[in-house]
Amino acid sequence: MASSLSSSNSSLDKIKCQSNTNCKKTGISVCNGCKNQYCAEHLVEHRHYLYEQLQDVLSEKELFGQEVQSPSLDESSAKRQNGLFKEIDEWETEMIDAVKRTAKNGRKIIQKLANAEKHKVRENYDELSKEISERLEQDDYYEYDIERLKEEIETLKQKWNDSMTKTKMTQIQINFKDIDWSKILEVTAENKGKKNKIDDSEQKITEYKTTSQETFGEVCGTIEVRENGSLACNVNKDFFGCHSSVFGTNLYSTDIHAIPMRIEKMTNCMFFGIISATTAHTSNRSYKLHTSYGWDTYKKHAYLNGNRKDDYNNWDGNIIEADIIVLLIDCNEKRIQLVNNRTKSQYEMPIDIKCCPFPWRLNVNIGGHDNRIRILHKEKLEVHQT
Repeated sequence: MASSLSSSNSSLDKIKCQSNTNCKKTGISVCNGCKNQYCAEHLVEHRHYLYEQLQDVLSEKELFGQEVQSPSLDESSAKRQNGLFKEIDEWETEMIDAVKRTAKNGRKIIQKLANAEKHKVRENYDELSKEISERLEQDDYYEYDIERLKEEIETLKQKWNDSMTKTKMTQIQINFKDIDWSKILEVTAENKGKKNKIDDSEQKITEYKTTSQETFGEVCGTIEVRENGSLACNVNKDFFGCHSSVFGTNLYSTDIHAIPMRIEKMTNCMFFGIISATTAHTSNRSYKLHTSYGWDTYKKHAYLNGNRKDDYNNWDGNIIEADIIVLLIDCNEKRIQLVNNRTKSQYEMPIDIKCCPFPWRLNVNIGGHDNRIRILHKEKLEVHQT
């Protein structure tokens, strides 16, 4: 009886082959993957099937590997896909054209400066010739007239000879400004609303160092330049004082430049801006010259190419004694900005390059006795860019 039960249990423990072929044979091995039991014949078939599946995966991997291991897309492929290279090409062309225009303008300025003295002599010569002709025609000349005319001719001769020497040319200097090429172009990618920057040089607040070391130089009026060009003071004795102009020594044609200034004394209005270096500085009220751009604290006036504009771009004229202001000269974007560190206000003005050709120069006007403004050097500034 015991033997019969043992035989019955052994029969129940046997599992048939679980292949999909209705095999009646007993399974002799279990697959570790699918956990099915196979007979010897179908176990071989099952392993072969798995081998073919793995070969398909290998083929797919090899095909993908050809793409992954291949070099980056060449320039022509990138252009066909998104046209981004075209944008950079256009920017490159514009930059080259801008450099060429700046160089051409620089040559014109050198030529103009070199010939300026000769032009003055020619004008004086024409005036002298006209006077002599008129005196001969009117029979209006005496000994003292003849002596004076002789002296004027000798003076003109001397000026003409001086203009022909190399001395005048050596007085002309060219200042080239360095360009930080690592920051002049950036490429970014938008990813789920987050901006991923390829070049990590971006700053929400742009920092500028006053490496240009701007100083006050040429004056028109009653301003005195002191402390090696750092301080400009109107010494007119009148309390209301005549307006006087002072200009920077640096010329600006490229890049972005920050000029920080502190109002050391202010009992009257002041003007802050730029003027083209091609314009003769002949007016105490330089803000009215045709290439002048900037902001006047008097009645919230702004000036564009010498023309007054009221209530320009929310300019409030709110600048007082002890304020630190920053004049930002952006030659690349052809604009200037004025920032007040006390109020955190910022004002912007576009420059019409046709009305105000490069190079540009700092242009400040001071009204009132003993009013003063100082250029701050070696200052680290933070200027919010818009």
